Amino acid sequence: MPHAKANKGSGHWFNKLDQKLRQTRRNETQGIGIGPATSNILAEVVLGKVDEALGSTYFRRYVDDYTAYCKTEDECQEVLRNVAEELHSFKLLLNIKKTEIVSLPTPLSDSWATTLALSLPCNRPIRSWEALCYFNLAIELSKHTPGGSVLKYAA
Repeated sequence: MPHAKANKGSGHWFNKLDQKLRQTRRNETQGIGIGPATSNILAEVVLGKVDEALGSTYFRRYVDDYTAYCKTEDECQEVLRNVAEELHSFKLLLNIKKTEIVSLPTPLSDSWATTLALSLPCNRPIRSWEALCYFNLAIELSKHTPGGSVLKYAA
């Protein structure tokens, strides 16, 4: 970003790109619009620079989601700080609602999915009262897991 600021107003590609981006957002430079495929390309350009700055930290990134692998919780906190600082240099923020530290090993599926899978009878047709109990269970589980995934899975 310091290089871009030092060359502000020049004919460099990043200035032209910034100008076009600002035209789509009321002449503001904050963030990248969500939706079109161009957003993925722009995110890759910016986050590729973030990846370079983070260096040899053990992480994986898929579009804008980072997964880091650490040995201790202190190391996790340090990685979070580093990612947040690098994002901040591009005026981007770490989404705290989507950020969590999880101790390994973890199950391959959510507990609600396992509960639902184990509640279905095997190798025979389902009786109507069993289906009713199954969907009652799914409704109860969905109260603790917002977003509709539980009911979609149950159906």
